[in-house]
Amino acid sequence: MEREPLIKQAPGKELIPRIAKGDEQALAEFYSLRKHWCEGYPLIHDRCFTYGFVDDLRLDLDARLKLIPAMASIAVNEDARFLHCALDLLAHLIPDDKVVPRPARFGEAMLQLRERAVEQREEANLRCTWETLVTRARCLRPEGPDPSYVPIPEFLLP
Repeated sequence: MEREPLIKQAPGKELIPRIAKGDEQALAEFYSLRKHWCEGYPLIHDRCFTYGFVDDLRLDLDARLKLIPAMASIAVNEDARFLHCALDLLAHLIPDDKVVPRPARFGEAMLQLRERAVEQREEANLRCTWETLVTRARCLRPEGPDPSYVPIPEFLLP
């Protein structure tokens, strides 16, 4: 008897069309549903497969870029219990196949998130999620000076 993958049963699927149009409120609702669904850990282990808690969220570049500032704000203000999920979704939104302008105040958010990630660096796989976020954030080119736009090794967790 075959069973559906868990991600097909994940809550919030009805919000994806609104998110695809850049709806920040829908993104916040979707994220809230999913972070509770996965109990604060962004990897879903489903029999022989492991996937991310938002792997079914596929957005075009314009929608992703529009939603990055909202997700960065959510991540900065997220409870420690769900920080790993917030970092994972933020990394999911950042393009890794082209360099685009960095949203305003994104660098400030990254500096704040780094401080929080350092505090939680012993959490399982958080270091890997942080490294993914930092690597992808390099694809967001700042328009002016940005203290968070440094070589990747300098921004990794100690």
